[in-house]
Amino acid sequence: MVEVARRVHRVSAGEAILVPPGVVHAVQTEQGTLAIPIFAPATMLPAAPPDVRIISVPADWNDWLMHRFAAGEVTRVAPLQQLLRGASPAKTVGEAGAYAASLPMPRASPARSVAMTILRAPGSDMSVSAFAEREHISVKTLQRHFRNETGLLMSEWRTRARVSAAAARLIEGHRIGWTARHVGYASPAGFTRAFRRHTGVSPQEFARRVALGVASRDNSSSDIFTDVAALITQSHPAPRIPSELRPVQIENCHVLHWAYRGRVTLRIGAHDRQLHRGDLIWVPAGVPFQVELGDGSILIPVGSRHGHGHVAPENLETFTYPLSAEEHLLHVALSEETLLRPAAGPGTIVDVLFRAQFGRDQDGTAIQAHASSVAKIGAALWHSPDNARSLTEWADVLHVDALQLSREFSRQTGMPFAQWRSRLRMDVARALLWTGRTPGDVARQIGYKSTSAFTKVFSATHGMSPREYQRREAAI
Repeated sequence: MVEVARRVHRVSAGEAILVPPGVVHAVQTEQGTLAIPIFAPATMLPAAPPDVRIISVPADWNDWLMHRFAAGEVTRVAPLQQLLRGASPAKTVGEAGAYAASLPMPRASPARSVAMTILRAPGSDMSVSAFAEREHISVKTLQRHFRNETGLLMSEWRTRARVSAAAARLIEGHRIGWTARHVGYASPAGFTRAFRRHTGVSPQEFARRVALGVASRDNSSSDIFTDVAALITQSHPAPRIPSELRPVQIENCHVLHWAYRGRVTLRIGAHDRQLHRGDLIWVPAGVPFQVELGDGSILIPVGSRHGHGHVAPENLETFTYPLSAEEHLLHVALSEETLLRPAAGPGTIVDVLFRAQFGRDQDGTAIQAHASSVAKIGAALWHSPDNARSLTEWADVLHVDALQLSREFSRQTGMPFAQWRSRLRMDVARALLWTGRTPGDVARQIGYKSTSAFTKVFSATHGMSPREYQRREAAI
């Protein structure tokens, strides 16, 4: 359920909702629901509709959309534009009547609290008086709140919410009898009367049209049937997920990666690790890593943790989870990496695996409470990538032996300090270029004395100049 401008749009399995940039909205999911957010800069989709739209998503697109979610940034907009061609305006049942219903929402409690309860459980038999008692107000006051804030009597609002939920369930393929019971009707006759009054057709006719993909309207029906593309599987084939070699990255926290599909090679420091579907592995903070994906392969970050534990790349453990745990792992990833947080908090798999990997160092002794010298250097350079201290100078600042520090740096990160710092600067440079900063500004911020020196290193690392990277990858 996505609320925009005091209206709630119900989005069913196999659908997406397009929310334009700058629009305040809230999302609430029912139990058992996975909702995947995908972000695209407005400049990359100039032809996108300016209002909220419902989009039918063919099942064979699911992996490509997960691929885009996992990448964290949209660099190929043509497929998204293709999906948008099938977008239907999200309208209001009773006004313009879309099957993906939009209802006027009360602004404040107690009516809002009651409305959200009805949306979550449309089949509840809780009476108006019971709702009023729960909210510590009179029935008359609750009814007045609904009428003043939605323009509808509470009974009418509840009926529309039930019909909306019923339409969504019929589109998902549920049987009419089950749907009637699910949304709170004791008899098929009562359900049919309410459904016909709000849609202009019977549940049987609605289900028949959905099954046949017939979305056209006749004079007796309301606008509950929208464009054909919103009800039937689109003919556009899913985009191919190509093989990919990503630039070297360095994270400032420990990140747990999951091979969701296919085969993945992770070069962590100087060590290659092969992951197959269901495998998970931590990439430690400060350690350069590079991702190579085979055709159709998807690597998803499940979660991240900050901590002072350190594990050398050659001692990292690979964890394997069964395919039956995929939905749970996706739920954890969404809880950890997006604003879609469950009421009970994120899952514990990330914490369990964090303790399993970083609770002890490779010698089996408990890790120290204070950060290592390498971690201190990494944190300082993340905040100030233009810091030009040599490793010898860092050893003086931290009061440690320079030779021991050099050995420890190579052991923890898999490469010498100078190479590591260059990789870190390139990581920061890509992020800054993505935001539209000029190469000159980026060069100065990450510690290069001239734009030409920065361009030379960036081009050697990425196979393209900073300007070309902005054009090809960030559409700037």
